[in-house]
Amino acid sequence: MPDRRLHIRIGETEIAEGILSLRFQEAADNVVSVDIVFSSDALADSNPDYQAEVRLFAAAGSERETLFTGMVDAVTPRGGETEVRLVSGQQMLNETQTEGLGIGAGIGVLETVWSLLRTWGVEADQISFPEFRPPLEVFEVATALDGIEVSEPTSIGEVRLLPSGTVSRLANDLGPDYLRERYSGASAWALSLQTARTIFDAESQGLKAIDLALAWLTARAQFSGAAMPGGHPRRFQRAWTLSRVSRRDVIVVRGTATGRRWLRSPIDIPDRPTFALNQSEDLEVVPLPPNLPIQIREALSAWRRAAEETDSLAAVMALWEAVEFYTSGVEAPKMFQKATLKSIRRQATAGLEGEQLRRVKDMVSRLNEPPLMVRLRVALDEDQVPYEDAELSLLQRLRGVRNDLVHGRSRETPSAADLRYAKAIVNCMLVYRVSRLTRPTLGATEI
Repeated sequence: MPDRRLHIRIGETEIAEGILSLRFQEAADNVVSVDIVFSSDALADSNPDYQAEVRLFAAAGSERETLFTGMVDAVTPRGGETEVRLVSGQQMLNETQTEGLGIGAGIGVLETVWSLLRTWGVEADQISFPEFRPPLEVFEVATALDGIEVSEPTSIGEVRLLPSGTVSRLANDLGPDYLRERYSGASAWALSLQTARTIFDAESQGLKAIDLALAWLTARAQFSGAAMPGGHPRRFQRAWTLSRVSRRDVIVVRGTATGRRWLRSPIDIPDRPTFALNQSEDLEVVPLPPNLPIQIREALSAWRRAAEETDSLAAVMALWEAVEFYTSGVEAPKMFQKATLKSIRRQATAGLEGEQLRRVKDMVSRLNEPPLMVRLRVALDEDQVPYEDAELSLLQRLRGVRNDLVHGRSRETPSAADLRYAKAIVNCMLVYRVSRLTRPTLGATEI
């Protein structure tokens, strides 16, 4: 039998060489950690992304046995060696706390565990419960509202805005007192009916519908034209433009067929450890120059929004805003010479006039404008950013998600792993750009 060799896969990078030592240990909170010492040169040559998922396995020929899955917790360079601490996925669950939860009759243990894992960010295809086959049914999804007075039931799209009544009592006998009071103590409620198999899916769908209804309600309240479409006179009060309708951080979901219910605070509390500045001794390796171009300032701001955004599609939009600012002003070789463009224009506009002529001339004049991905490659090469074609393909896929959303084709949600990797890729290009902008300044200082 071939000898077993240890391999580590961090995201898309597999490392088999330069592993000097390895040690497993388990903490009291069930978090398994692995301390691995690498050759610093081998680690630098591999250039892994430390925010990517990690898999440790033993390989013997074509056979592979997974020994550990998790994430990088800490990296400490020590001259020619670098110690990397890995922690298991249990750490992710420990980093996110549920503020409050009340589970009613009808929800089994499997659905409870499955739903909680989903709320903590675990993807559905990463949870294996073969015997978990919940029925399809209609759920009531309700939340409490602030900033609005509702005297009688009113429909906004597929959502009903309701005064006190049956909906305000849906949380009775569920969960902790403070969560029930947060729900029942409002002045109005929003209710959405959703067809789903699990409470988690119903909650996700219902919150999107409620948020959309509240967004439309805000847009309608602040419409300030003299007449509505169709000429209907517009009633207006300035106070409406100052109002803010919001939903409270509490939600009730109830299956109308099975009666399974839960009361939950949908905004989980992530662990936000304090950033110890003195432990990041390499901050000055790439200082932030005082004369940073406005485009890169905006790119950094957009990247930060993407990094901190909880909605994945909003994060994709912000991420591509960062890429577009990063590539602004980048010039690429022209594809067409002037004589060729003139010939194309003459042939393309033959027989055209008016708006058609203007449109074709405009399109031909843009033929030398390089596509965004071409400009991105030029920028990456200028900044000497290390990248793989697969990484650009990932960014392009996410751009497709953004474009589909903008053009009304679909609302596909990217996976958490893809989005996390894309953030790391854009982060890398921005740091390299700032480094390139800093180098002339450092040179002048040294002289």
